[in-house]
Amino acid sequence: TSAEIMLTNGSQQGLDLVCKTFLDEQDYIIVEDPSYLAALGLFHMYNVNVKAAPLNANGVDTVVLEELFLEYSPKFFYTIPRLHNPLGSTYDLATKTAIVKLAHQYNVYIIEDDYLADFDSRHSLPLHYLDTDNRVIYIKSFTPTLFPALRIGAISLPSQLRDAFIQHKSLIDYDTNLIMQKALSLYI
Repeated sequence: TSAEIMLTNGSQQGLDLVCKTFLDEQDYIIVEDPSYLAALGLFHMYNVNVKAAPLNANGVDTVVLEELFLEYSPKFFYTIPRLHNPLGSTYDLATKTAIVKLAHQYNVYIIEDDYLADFDSRHSLPLHYLDTDNRVIYIKSFTPTLFPALRIGAISLPSQLRDAFIQHKSLIDYDTNLIMQKALSLYI
């Protein structure tokens, strides 16, 4: 529902707010290797322990991912499962389903960075749609679709995280630019 979606000043702000709101120093986060450099920069800036899950031709190796979940008990798994940056690959449905299942099993939240969703000609499902256990934080950007200078994104969080996120966002950012919101409403 619309009450579950919050607008941000781009997907990068959404990711930054997730880090500021939910990560403590020395927490663990699992990332794909390779991964988005700006996201890695944020995690390091907040002194988070970053562990890498290597990617292969089919995406993340879910056996290795499970080993990492078991060994480090991370708070988050950061992933770009659709049109991955920098590889351009998209996970198949079986891999996405396995990731969501592992997140539930090991009590890990997934940060799904789906910033290029509008360019997926196959319209593959995001992890967010496969999540029945409230484990996925879905981050979307409209910047590449609308106009690069237009910084607007959206984030949907599990219900148990939503209030803390809204409180934090309202303290540092009164609202997302109304002109950008109008441009997004016209686009939609």
